[in-house]
Amino acid sequence: MAATCRYYGISRQCYYGWLRRYEADGLEGLKDRSQRPHHSPRATQAEVDFMATNEERLLRRPSIIAAMYGNRNARMSTVDRVVELAVRNGVKVAGIAAWDEICKVYAPSARREGEVAEVPDAVMDAMFERAVHLHEPKKVAEGEAPTPEEGETREIWVLPVPMKIRLAMLGNAFDRAILIRDPKKVVAIAAVKSPGMTDAEASKYAGLSTLSEEVIGYIANRRDWTKLYSVKLSLVNNPKCPLGLAMRLLPHLREKDAEALARSKGIPSALAAQARKLVTTRGGSGRR
Repeated sequence: MAATCRYYGISRQCYYGWLRRYEADGLEGLKDRSQRPHHSPRATQAEVDFMATNEERLLRRPSIIAAMYGNRNARMSTVDRVVELAVRNGVKVAGIAAWDEICKVYAPSARREGEVAEVPDAVMDAMFERAVHLHEPKKVAEGEAPTPEEGETREIWVLPVPMKIRLAMLGNAFDRAILIRDPKKVVAIAAVKSPGMTDAEASKYAGLSTLSEEVIGYIANRRDWTKLYSVKLSLVNNPKCPLGLAMRLLPHLREKDAEALARSKGIPSALAAQARKLVTTRGGSGRR
C-alpha cells in the first residue's frame, strides 16, 4: 500500500478514502462526485419531493431520510413514503431519535393489523401542517413545562400515530406535553426522546405517576438528566420509577428530602425502609 501511494503521489488518507468508496459502491463509487452537500435541512417542499424519488440513493444514504424527517417544509405524505421505504428494506436511520418507535409503527405486521390508519396524501399533509403550527405562537417561561388546553389536546390526539411521532420530534413543549401522555406507548416514548426536551420538562415528567413506566424508566436511565437534583428528587418520589434505579438515587438526597421520603406512603415499602435507614445512619454519623 505504501509503495502504491508513492507511485501515484497520493496520501494514505486519500488511498483509504478511495478504497472505502470502492467497497461501498464498486466502480460507480470511483466516479467524480459533486461537492454539493447531500441534503439540506432548508430544502423546499418541491426539492424534498424530488429527492424522495431517488429511492436507491435514499437507501444508500439514510442521513438524507433523517434530514427530510426533520425538515418542516417536507410534506408528511413524502416523509411517510421514504420512512416506509427504509423500514421495509431494513435500513436504520440513526439521525432520528425515535427510529425504534417508528420501525414498530411502520412494520408490515402493524399495517396488516390496521394499527396504522390509511389516510389520503392531501388529507395527511393538511392535518400535519395544522398540527405542527398549532402551538407556534405560544412560549413557555424558562424553567417551566407547559399545560396545554383541552381543545388542543383533543386536536392532536386524533392524529394517526406516524404523525404524532413526527410531531413529537418537530413540535414544541406544548406538543410534547400532550404526546407524552398518549395511550400509545410508542408515541409517549417518542415524545420523551425528542431532541427538544428540556431539563425543566424532564424534571416535571419524572415526577408524574400518570405517565407510563416506560417513559419514567427512560428518564431514569438518562445520565444527563439524573445528574440534576430536581430529576433525582422527582424520580425517587414517583412509584413508577424502577426500584433499583430509585435505590441508587436515594443516597444523593438532601437530609430534609430523605426524611420526607422516609415518611411517604406513596412509594414502595422497600424504598421507604431504605430511606429510614439512610436517615438513621446520617443521624448517627452526625451525633458522632
